[in-house]
Amino acid sequence: MSLFFTTLEPLIDKTLLLLIQLPPYLFAKKGFRSSQIMTRNLDTRFRYALEVRDASWFEDKVYDFLKEENLSLVWSVREELTTSTVITADQLYTRIIGDRSINEKDFGKVVKDRTREMMEYMRHFKEMQNAEMNVRDVLIAFNNHFAGFGPQSVNDFLKIMNKPEISWKSELESRHQNNTNHSIGNRQSSLSEFSNFQYKV
Repeated sequence: MSLFFTTLEPLIDKTLLLLIQLPPYLFAKKGFRSSQIMTRNLDTRFRYALEVRDASWFEDKVYDFLKEENLSLVWSVREELTTSTVITADQLYTRIIGDRSINEKDFGKVVKDRTREMMEYMRHFKEMQNAEMNVRDVLIAFNNHFAGFGPQSVNDFLKIMNKPEISWKSELESRHQNNTNHSIGNRQSSLSEFSNFQYKV
């Protein structure tokens, strides 16, 4: 594992957290002890979020361990599993995934109305704010499988939260223009070179 973290060293300042995603067939009874051993040997220079994909993990002993290690329990929005919305760290990572029912040829436009799901998680975030929990960062990721087009889902959620929308169209156009203005020789060619660039997210 040390080689993995050594490779990531150039990205330390650009990494908000690292995701540890457990397989859906790993139950807590079988995987909890090994997960404890693994997480206690992680590089403490990074922050981490644990995504479990079986309901057996949603119990107090797991929450208590994650709180002790300041390890975030990922809130996953999936069709097949309702994730516990317990806060276990000073950061929160929410992965709004949806299902695989949308054909990839339909990506690029919203084809499902997901207002109900977004309103539900807005309520969870508001409850977290009202409870004055010590959460420094909230990271929310949408993908195309949720409603058809991740960037528009982001703006739909921001609108529900009464936050300013992101001009993703102009951002994409700007990045495309920057790419066409650089020769192949000037583009990033390895992971380590990423640390030399500043990207607007």
